[in-house]
Amino acid sequence: MSLFDRIKQTQKENTRKLLEMKFLEDCCLVSYADTKTSFLIITPVNLNVVSKGVIQTLVGNLAKAVGQIGTVEFQCVNSAQDYETNKRYLHRRMALEQNDTLREIDRMDIEFLDDIQVQMATSREFLIALRFQAGESVQQVITILEKARKILVENEFNVQVAGKTQIKKVLAIYLEQNIYDGNMQNFDGEYFAPILEVKQ
Repeated sequence: MSLFDRIKQTQKENTRKLLEMKFLEDCCLVSYADTKTSFLIITPVNLNVVSKGVIQTLVGNLAKAVGQIGTVEFQCVNSAQDYETNKRYLHRRMALEQNDTLREIDRMDIEFLDDIQVQMATSREFLIALRFQAGESVQQVITILEKARKILVENEFNVQVAGKTQIKKVLAIYLEQNIYDGNMQNFDGEYFAPILEVKQ
């Protein structure tokens, strides 16, 4: 085993242990204790264009649906990366930069990041996490997820079961991977692994 392989294996194990995530199934995260966590993704309604009565109805429907499903956890996540730190850095660089051309490049970079943020303005996702005990099979998880999805659809919510790709995307935002890349990495640096491979 090459040095790179050993480093790569160590890093994968450490990150996974930190997240209590042994591996990823098609519909759930599996922990080292064999518990499973699955997600339903609710596409949000633009509350700015609906009446107060409609909002109250949605809240009532959600309470009713949760009562039928059982114990769940709600998570609201940004489905896009946050660029504010990058923009602040570029503003500082622009203020310190002496070269007009480089200042203009920094300004163009800031505009580019602004454009991305405008495109992602409505990029919130609401996740419903369902946790399953050790010993429950993936098939049992899928069956329960489908029942929960059906209950939410019957209560007028646009919802889908999060698959492997969607779970990776949610994790990628918080692990600072590029979510716009077509191929989600299974571990940090996977894209560069062939380039860095040490030949023996």
